[in-house]
Amino acid sequence: MIVQIDTAGSGTSERSTVAAMGLSLLVPGWGHRYLGYNSRATPYFATDLVGWVALLGTWLTSQAALSNAAEIANRYGNANLGSDPDPDLLSAIRSYRSRRAVSGRHDSYDEAMILAGKNPEMEFPDDEAHSWDWGSRENPENDIHIQSFESQVRLWRGSQVAMFATVGSLVVVRLVAAMDVLRLNRSAASRAGISLETRPLPGGMDATLAVNF
Repeated sequence: MIVQIDTAGSGTSERSTVAAMGLSLLVPGWGHRYLGYNSRATPYFATDLVGWVALLGTWLTSQAALSNAAEIANRYGNANLGSDPDPDLLSAIRSYRSRRAVSGRHDSYDEAMILAGKNPEMEFPDDEAHSWDWGSRENPENDIHIQSFESQVRLWRGSQVAMFATVGSLVVVRLVAAMDVLRLNRSAASRAGISLETRPLPGGMDATLAVNF
């Protein structure tokens, strides 16, 4: 009988699967590199990098759109928006030409709330921080300013959705990477064990005991 030591499955035997999964959750591809699967690590590194770049891009776009919207409202809509305005206030500014009723016009937020049987101050206090007036419809430029404001608000909201989607994709990549290193380590571990191979020889039988580590 010949005893044969086979180390073909030993590539990851001394590496912790839990540690590899933890590294993958931190940085996708790091766990693969830790286990020695360098070629499989590269796509995960690249995907994660693209995700972070996309997240940065959407965040910058979101901040720029919000800043532009506030600037337009402050300059042309007589608003007093700060750097982080209430999203509900932005929606109200888009929907109504003014906060308070203006003589000869019926397009104010307060008037709409009263007609709906609601308190105008229920959602927004009656102060300068929650006041605006885009002017009458008689001046076409006022509508142009409102449209510019709406465009920036839509861009801001779209960027917010893209940011959440990108964060979700970063989480998914980490989970996939962690599950992949678990699968690879289990696959390597399944190759470990003891096997007995026999083959007939003239006048007897030859047996090979293979021990995989």
